[in-house]
Amino acid sequence: MNTTLSNPEDTHKVNNQLTHAKSNMWTGILFGFGLIAFIDEAVFHQLLHWHHFYDKSTTDIGLVSDGLFHAFSFFATIGSSFL
Repeated sequence: MNTTLSNPEDTHKVNNQLTHAKSNMWTGILFGFGLIAFIDEAVFHQLLHWHHFYDKSTTDIGLVSDGLFHAFSFFATIGSSFL
């Protein structure tokens, strides 16, 4: 059985499928990261006041680290919709 792709259209089709699969994987990873970060912010930070992203410093530094973490996660979520 010959498993090589001799037709250029078949080769292009396989490469295209791999490209879309990788894009879908990164979309899922980034969107999942953003969703988990949103749940973390809403439940653990806002409702329960349990922790900050970085707790080993002052409260102000903890709030700044929370803001940076959630800004990054927000942009990751938005960026995933463009992949």
